[in-house]
Amino acid sequence: GQRWQVETVFSMIKRRLGAALNAKTYWSQCRALMLKVITHNIMLICYVLWGFLQSRTGTFIVPSVYTLNRREHALSRIAF
Repeated sequence: GQRWQVETVFSMIKRRLGAALNAKTYWSQCRALMLKVITHNIMLICYVLWGFLQSRTGTFIVPSVYTLNRREHALSRIAF
């Protein structure tokens, strides 16, 4: 059967993204779970395209929220 495949995906999602949902209502929980599944799928696509990031020779930098906020703040001070 396919049950082992489903259990494997559930295990991967829980391990990478956590088992808890912060939403309280049923529909909010459904939305949060769907976002976790979409995030998991994007992570798998990135893995297929780029492989392990640790094994690459180049660096792959993901800008943090702090970096983006500083950049936006710097751009907001420029007069156009």
